[in-house]
Order: sequence, then structure tokens, then C-alpha cells
Amino acid sequence: MEALFSAAAVVQSFAVGARVYVLTSNEVIACDPVSWEILARHTLFTVNGKSRALFLDEDCLVCKDYIRLFFLDQDTLCPIREYRLGQDNRSDICALAADEDYLFCSIRGGEIARISKANSEAEPEFFRVSETGIWAMVCHAGKLYAGNVDGQLLIIPTDTLQPEKPFQAHKSNLKSLLIHENLLFTAG
Repeated sequence: MEALFSAAAVVQSFAVGARVYVLTSNEVIACDPVSWEILARHTLFTVNGKSRALFLDEDCLVCKDYIRLFFLDQDTLCPIREYRLGQDNRSDICALAADEDYLFCSIRGGEIARISKANSEAEPEFFRVSETGIWAMVCHAGKLYAGNVDGQLLIIPTDTLQPEKPFQAHKSNLKSLLIHENLLFTAG
């Protein structure tokens, strides 16, 4: 098997769109998906970290780092916005999802932060939606589907962020969600 890309540090996360975005322990790299030519790179962090991940949708490229969240310019990879959403290891960022208007960040302990993608001046709004942390989220048709530590599937309208009655999908730790052709798949 041929390696298409090699980084000097361990790759922690990637996101694929018109470009392939790669996150190492301290650097973000953008590559052409056909030639694998490096188009841009930016050192985002001065120290290595283990709880970082990239998230990409049509409008935004985001990097989560423990309790901090960075919106990145998709061309230069430089931060254009930064938020501190938590305080310590009881309030780190767990899952990310987005719709046309907002980025949703689950915060360990059962909160969701809603951040406007268009209005950089707006502060994040916080909503308590669960008694336990949310491991996975996906957004579809005006609803946020979230899986928590208790194994519950939460269905949350994105306009109010007030959960409907939870559904006990697994014994514990609903960790993965996927929507494909209007079917919801869960794993726990």
C-alpha cells in the first residue's frame, strides 16, 4: 500500500472537502485531494495535545482543542475566531455538528453550545440538554440527534435546543451516529 501523505508528527484528525485538511499534534495542513500537494500549513499550537480534532462543513473549518474552539480560514488555516467553551476536564468539548446557521458543540456534563457561523460578534449560547455528557451528534432536518453516556438518543430541535423525550437506544455510551438516506444508525 502506498502512502499518499506523510507528516512529521502523528496525524490526529482529518477532514475532507474540496481540500483534505490534516491535523497533527500542533499543525494544520491543507492538501490537494488529487495530487496531494501541500497547499497551506499553519502551526496552530506551540505544545502537543491529544484531545484535538477537525470538523468541516460547507461553511466552516473548525478545530477543537480540549476546552477551546477555533474557526479557521480555509485557505490560510489561520484562526479567525476563538472561543473558550469550558473550564477544565469536566467541561471539555466532546462532539461537533452543524446546520446552515450554527455550529453545535457538546460540552462534557450535558450542555450544548450553539455558535453562529455567520456572526462573529455573537457570543455562544449554552443549553443544558442532558444529565450526562454527549459523545456523538449529527444534525438533520432541523433536529440535532445526540447520543449520551447513559446510552440515550436525544432528539433536539435546533431552534429551541429543548430535547424531546429521550429514547434508551443502548445500555450505555451511545458513541456513534450516522444518518444515511433518512435512516439513523447508532452504535454504543
